[in-house]
Amino acid sequence: PSFIPDDSSEYVCSLAYSHEFFGESRTLYERLTRIGLESFLQKMIAFDLLIGNTDRHEKNFGFLRNPDTLDILGPAPLFDSGLCLQRKFLNIDGMKPFGNDRASAMKYLKSLPFDLPGPDILASIISDVYVASGLDGRIQGSINEILENREELIKYVGAPNE
Repeated sequence: PSFIPDDSSEYVCSLAYSHEFFGESRTLYERLTRIGLESFLQKMIAFDLLIGNTDRHEKNFGFLRNPDTLDILGPAPLFDSGLCLQRKFLNIDGMKPFGNDRASAMKYLKSLPFDLPGPDILASIISDVYVASGLDGRIQGSINEILENREELIKYVGAPNE
């Protein structure tokens, strides 16, 4: 089954560099917020931090568009999350469009004009994923345990710039 609705098509974010869709905005963040995707970016970054996704790059997230008009309908569901939720892989080095190492990724995240989501928003993101995926209670419990261990990481990322 496809995660893309029948009345839309999907394209990857690497096309965000196309002037046809995004004009002259310089950064990926500027291009995506220009089309109203600031909230999506916040949730994607927070979700990747929670699950330990170290491989978010321009070719593994995308957008839904109208196949007839090519108008952007919104973000596609997140995909290609690889080896996430494993403690030994809790290393955010390499979140490519947001920095090539942990320090530059943290610096980049803290420089963006939004606050990282608080615990209530993070809980909502997790709940949305559970509902969408149909995970059973045992798997949800295991994921909750892993995410609780990531609390310090989220506190560190959300700390004010020094």
